[in-house]
Amino acid sequence: HHLYAIAKDLRIYSLENSNQPKLIAEAPHISGRAVTVHGQSAYVRSLDRQLYRRSIDRLDIIDVSQPSNPRMTGSVANIPSRGGHGVVVRDGFAYMPLGTMGLGVIDVSDPANPFLIRGNGSGPILHVALMEDHLLGSGYNTLTVYELLPKVSPAQSQLRIVNKHSEGFGDSLQLQVWSERGMPMNIQRSFDLKNWQDWRSITIEDGSENLPIPKDFQESYFRLNE
Repeated sequence: HHLYAIAKDLRIYSLENSNQPKLIAEAPHISGRAVTVHGQSAYVRSLDRQLYRRSIDRLDIIDVSQPSNPRMTGSVANIPSRGGHGVVVRDGFAYMPLGTMGLGVIDVSDPANPFLIRGNGSGPILHVALMEDHLLGSGYNTLTVYELLPKVSPAQSQLRIVNKHSEGFGDSLQLQVWSERGMPMNIQRSFDLKNWQDWRSITIEDGSENLPIPKDFQESYFRLNE
């Protein structure tokens, strides 16, 4: 059992004696604002640089298979953020809240070569937490629920809800779906995240498509079922 702490450097403590944690490793070249451990890797989120009204973050992956000898294995830089905190990892993907820029998804299946897939602009996401097969994202008085589908890579398809203004009709809620061209998609909806029904079947021709949501469906959840 070990404790991982991050600030100006990464420190690893042994909890063999929980009453007296023992410092067993210190990595002064690794600093950050948040750390989480998944498997044999530690994921450190840090501020790369500060720009006007936004920050540029980075994610470092540290091999901690030998906690007394941590070593850097890979990193992703140039991640734009506006207020998000922390990082969580599940099934080869790291999820980073990016504040008003939504949710960032990073492929970490190869720790030596991680890469940013894309962000999901479904709304302000400040913090994230895992709950079974769902990712919960909290924002400014909002909660966004994402379903994690391990058989579907977020690099292949994504679904998000957008508010789109239509002149003469006021604001309408739409689903924006984007994927590889020519890929058939089946969209399902649910009112409780447990019972799902088929709603629309489409084939993406131009890379993305906007689908108006009927008013009686606007308090629903939606997912892609390929």
